[in-house]
Amino acid sequence: MAITYIETPQLWSPVNNDLIYYVSTNTGGLTNVYLSVYTTDGATQNLVAKTKLSLDASGRAWCNIRPFLQSFTKNNQLDFTSAFQTELGNYGFYVNYVVKVQETSGGGFTADTARYAFNGQMSFVDFVEFNQNMYRTFNANSKFLTNSPRVLYTDWNRTNFLTYIKGSSTLNNVRLIAYNSGGTTTQDVTINSVAGIIAFRAYILAGSLPDWSTINTQWQNINVFWNAIVDENTEKLEVQLGYKTGGSFTPLSEIFTYLKYDYCSKYEKTNVYWQNSLGGWDSYTFNMVKKKRYNIERKQISTNPYIYGASGYSQHTNNVFNAGNQDYFTNYTEGYLLNTDLLTNEEHTWMWELIKSHNIYVEQLINNVTYYVPSVIKNTNYEPKITKVDGISNISIELEFGYDNIKITR
Repeated sequence: MAITYIETPQLWSPVNNDLIYYVSTNTGGLTNVYLSVYTTDGATQNLVAKTKLSLDASGRAWCNIRPFLQSFTKNNQLDFTSAFQTELGNYGFYVNYVVKVQETSGGGFTADTARYAFNGQMSFVDFVEFNQNMYRTFNANSKFLTNSPRVLYTDWNRTNFLTYIKGSSTLNNVRLIAYNSGGTTTQDVTINSVAGIIAFRAYILAGSLPDWSTINTQWQNINVFWNAIVDENTEKLEVQLGYKTGGSFTPLSEIFTYLKYDYCSKYEKTNVYWQNSLGGWDSYTFNMVKKKRYNIERKQISTNPYIYGASGYSQHTNNVFNAGNQDYFTNYTEGYLLNTDLLTNEEHTWMWELIKSHNIYVEQLINNVTYYVPSVIKNTNYEPKITKVDGISNISIELEFGYDNIKITR
């Protein structure tokens, strides 16, 4: 008269992957078994779903709870309107949940431990790596939730996102070191961060700034998140997570580096943002050949082309032929064919994250206002290039805006 968990999800799992509970009961088919899913903030539990499990002859059953939890990861759509991403709560970037399985024969229930599902989607191989080694809280070091190279190029005008998962070691600071064109350190800044899993972004601006000697006062006015402000002389910015006690800073993550790049090109540059398989956000500036494209869909209706007049039936009136087939529905979508600069092997591998992403935005300047337009990838295959095989090369990405332009006539 008891439930046994044969298989459960990992402590941390991507919410878009299968979240399988496989259970057994020693009463065989003589009982009904119900599985209940609760979200929890640690203090209270809220019932999300309850479903009856179908037992086989040996008293075993399974259930995929993924559909019950997907709606709670609210960060599927990114808010570009605020200067900083706000702290992510229990029902934002990830969701805490508890599963209880109950059998009617004998009563009582068996509760699983609290687990977490975040808004990522990884292949089986990546998922194994996630659980065994890298992106989990059991790891002492914090990890940036991106598969991008740890050195990226930016012109300081593009919004750059960095998301991290907190490791088992105490983490309370983010250190930024900016280097000027001479390669010397211009400023070493550490600010307090919040605990748990949070997302933050380096919102990098250009313009007239106060002297670096007074920047500490400026930083103290920026709540718990950070806004990395650089001037026209800044060539490099290093970001590192860690723990600060007294005047000592203990690094707890690898260093993420941004290098200044002017994107010198005769073509219009286009910034693209996407959610990667780990649940974080990536960005890239396409600055080579750019072409506008339209996809048009038409539907027609057959009409009677003959009109009866004084001289009898005619297929034309006043030398104008009457319509036989007429469009009653027209829809077009628009998008771009974008080309990257020459990429390294690591960047070619990273671009796969863009191809398979389910959340993509293209930055558009419309009437001098910056908009972020949801888009979809039209590419149906992708082959990462290897320098020793393919030489130094770039890639082309075809993006289509994720909205319709529909016109319906009679």
